[in-house]
Amino acid sequence: VFMLVLANSSWASGIINQLVMSSPTGASASSVKADTMPGELACVLNRDFLHKTYRKKTIENVVEFSKSTGENPQLTVLNEPIAPAIAGIRLDYQATSGYIDMTNGSAESYADERIKFFQVGYFGYMREHRFIREQFDHVSTKSITLFNDFAAKGELLIGLDQLAAGDSVSILAQLAEGSSDPDLFGEKVQWSVLCDNYWKALDASELVLDTTNHLLTSGLLQFLIPAEATTTNSLLPAGQLWIKGSIQSSESAVSNVIGMAANAVEVEYQLPPAGADASIHLARALPADSIFKFANPVQGVKAVSQPYASFGGQTMELEPAFNTRCSELIRYKHHCISPWDYERCVLSGFPNLHKVKCIPHAKPGSWSAPGHVLLVLVPDLTNRNAVNLLQPRVDSQTLTEVQARVDARTGPQTQVHISNPRYQSIQASFKVRFRTGYEYNYYRNQLDQFIQRTLSPWTLSHSPEAEIEFGGAVYDSTLLKAIEDLEYVDYVSDFVLLTDVNGQLEPSADGVVRATTPDTILVSAAAHDIREENS
Repeated sequence: VFMLVLANSSWASGIINQLVMSSPTGASASSVKADTMPGELACVLNRDFLHKTYRKKTIENVVEFSKSTGENPQLTVLNEPIAPAIAGIRLDYQATSGYIDMTNGSAESYADERIKFFQVGYFGYMREHRFIREQFDHVSTKSITLFNDFAAKGELLIGLDQLAAGDSVSILAQLAEGSSDPDLFGEKVQWSVLCDNYWKALDASELVLDTTNHLLTSGLLQFLIPAEATTTNSLLPAGQLWIKGSIQSSESAVSNVIGMAANAVEVEYQLPPAGADASIHLARALPADSIFKFANPVQGVKAVSQPYASFGGQTMELEPAFNTRCSELIRYKHHCISPWDYERCVLSGFPNLHKVKCIPHAKPGSWSAPGHVLLVLVPDLTNRNAVNLLQPRVDSQTLTEVQARVDARTGPQTQVHISNPRYQSIQASFKVRFRTGYEYNYYRNQLDQFIQRTLSPWTLSHSPEAEIEFGGAVYDSTLLKAIEDLEYVDYVSDFVLLTDVNGQLEPSADGVVRATTPDTILVSAAAHDIREENS
């Protein structure tokens, strides 16, 4: 039988000593306090195996034998005591404590250290108690929950070195513009700073500048750090000041982050003196790392870097483009009346748009709505950051800006609606037999990509033949002929076109897939049902 003693456990030592002293045959109190290292477990026997007694008795027998004077003295030999090996140890542990009310906001309740309650966060932990919460005015909720409250759907954490309360910082947020979901409209980013393990929301006076429009486009974020901010936190790594941007509904409402850089400023290219040709410089963006020092050194600035290419800027308008723009402007005179007026008004103000379709007397969900105008926008795919290249959509910021531009040029009796196109997927389902020498798995993927390029040619090309068209129809015979003309295809069987109808793929009735609404664009499905013909 063993008695187990936890090393360096002051709350248990008293109970162990009482148990030892109550046992007449047990180990002494001093033996319980074994010389153990922190975290080790000391094992003490209630009864030993008589090793010390064996040595003592053996010596006594030898001394007595050496002093004996009688005839034929006999040396008493004792059996050596056993030294068993431990086959296993089972530890039953139970800890009890008096009732501790962590919802009590008194200092006495907080100072009672019999039980401390900790919550685990993203990369650290924090102690929770109502007394702690009541010390901070920015902590609105004083009640304690069992687990940390992660109510936000998405969070962006930014850790800053060598920054303290009262300082200001400007951060460059380089984003993949167009990667946000435009259907998630009006999602706001709430910015907070970590103060003694609790997040304090930043108000308008502390978020000095936000040119990213709530993380939709690349821009600057400028913060004034409040006095409550701390760098000695345990919820996140200490030594850094932490800023958090949170999204409540869906993280897809903001663009993907490419990078963040502190101490950012925006610089502008100054045009050369009159007569100099700036078209060469403005024809393309200035590559990254082109700027690496000041023209005139600035005291206090150690180094300068340009992590990303420049943006904005246009070359001088050439005469043909000038004549076209003036002719169009003379025609609609900044007043949108006909569908042509709406389309030219939008395209002239937004070069990042590829096409605009105006549908008069229509609004989303209705194609007979007098007094309403529906504008359907298609983005320029030069920027390949779209969420789905097969179904390109305009970001929500552009939709808002187009709405404001058109409203300012439309009569009060007309209500304009701005939207993205409706995409109708087409999936080809068939069996195929490849010619001898063409491996099935590889050429199946090649055939799948060929069908995608045929149905949605803009995914891999910007040629005039790769135009995005509204409406129209796709004939299964035309697509089947293009597939059979491929050099690696022997023959095709069971060919049918499936189209998206109310979220379900259904076969076309007469071998033709037609657009169902005026704002619909026929596109390829993300994958096609291609099976191997085994005959």
